[in-house]
Amino acid sequence: MADMLGVPGEPKGSVPDGTSEEGSFNALAALLEDGTSGPLASRAIKTAREKFSSPEFDHSPSDEHWLGLKEIADLFEAMAEEADIPKRFMSSLSPGMGKTTIAIEATKAFLADERFKGDGVIYFLSRLEEIKALIEAMGLDKKDVGVLTSDEGINALGNPTPEDARVLFTTQNRLEGYSKNGTLFAGMKQLHYKGKVRKVKVWDEAILPSTALTLDKDSLLGILRDLRPKKPELAASIEEFAISLGKHDGDRITMPDIDRENLSHDDFRGYFTGRDKDTAEALHSLSGRVVRVRKDNLNGAVGLDYEDILPPDMTPLLILDASGGLRKTYGFWEEHRGGLQKLYSPPKSYQGLTIHHWDQGAGKTAYRNRERPFPC
Repeated sequence: MADMLGVPGEPKGSVPDGTSEEGSFNALAALLEDGTSGPLASRAIKTAREKFSSPEFDHSPSDEHWLGLKEIADLFEAMAEEADIPKRFMSSLSPGMGKTTIAIEATKAFLADERFKGDGVIYFLSRLEEIKALIEAMGLDKKDVGVLTSDEGINALGNPTPEDARVLFTTQNRLEGYSKNGTLFAGMKQLHYKGKVRKVKVWDEAILPSTALTLDKDSLLGILRDLRPKKPELAASIEEFAISLGKHDGDRITMPDIDRENLSHDDFRGYFTGRDKDTAEALHSLSGRVVRVRKDNLNGAVGLDYEDILPPDMTPLLILDASGGLRKTYGFWEEHRGGLQKLYSPPKSYQGLTIHHWDQGAGKTAYRNRERPFPC
């Protein structure tokens, strides 16, 4: 199956004439040799077509856009079948094209497929409102829905035992918290389904593989008042380091050692309040690491590095980000970091659109002076 997904091997299928070269339809054209979708994807596409043709939706994607939606459904089925694809796949179809609808229908098809009755799905979303909306759109039985957030009201929308729910909704921030200190996705038992890693993983909206960690002199000096009574030697080390930052523009230097074996992330963060907690968190994450120092016009010298957010074993992953084609970050990720592949995502077509131009000023004066009638 990996060959059929372009990892590795020659791609199957072809991009239709006249379509955008952006995307990877060649690499993810089909899961079967004859170019057709599997039963899960086929069912999702069929039900999505029926929805789109209803008066409620009245939506008619072009053939090109259906190919983009088909790739989402095909990847969903590939994940369900445990395809060994060490990549993340991103669909950047424009808003309103049906990305979320096809994912919803694929989820329903997954739950109805006897092949996957012991397996689970997980959705990572950025806002609590999105979780509520998606649960309502799926219309699933409460026992099949799990919600894991900091909001008990939102959590109550699902199964009281999230690990027993086939479909789990959680926030992207929660994953970031779990992944600190290098925890693998397989080790995040809170996100499992009945003790098993969830096969299908969907990320909604923007995604970054890592987050920047920065520390400036003023922030470091600011935590010393609370730290010195508890850890005087560590406070002295941090103070010396903070003062020396200005002498190392462009250099690589070693961060103070927080002794993480005896001082956990939560314990160290608990020493502080307010914004100092964020400084402590970054300092603990960078403990003992070699970082590069850069000049910042606002904060002076800043020590900076990065920390991976996405566990390396969290693949394959389906990313749905309508702005993906505009974000330069994805291009850098794909080209330099690797591990990201764009799904076929043709832009919106305005073929057949008629534009009427009214040769009239648009200011307030024009609307007050109605010597000429409005065209409507």
